[in-house]
Amino acid sequence: MQTMKMLTVLLSLLLWGYQGWAQENNWVGTWQYEAPQAGEPYQKGKIVFTMEGETLQAYVEVNQSKIQVQQLEVSQDQATFSITLDGQPIQVKLQKEGEALTGAATYSNGEVSFTAEKGV
Repeated sequence: MQTMKMLTVLLSLLLWGYQGWAQENNWVGTWQYEAPQAGEPYQKGKIVFTMEGETLQAYVEVNQSKIQVQQLEVSQDQATFSITLDGQPIQVKLQKEGEALTGAATYSNGEVSFTAEKGV
């Protein structure tokens, strides 16, 4: 009986760990974004999610620059992070629906909405 309880706990932990990995892994890839309201040259770029070991990492490519994201938090269909662009902190919120993202970047002058598609 004790062995069965331990096996159940172990399987539960493995399943919980796999679910976390699978949620993060769904984000992995290159997402092409468009933000028509943003000023040039920030209207188009990429958000790239990668797995480094067991850790999800991300960076933003815009205006021929690669900007590492900070404070990345991911759930099944939402992600938040911050970046610094031209010396200004920007908070980013993403909502994922299949192979598409909607999002908003908030900075000192307001908010810019954007959309993104995976692997375009």
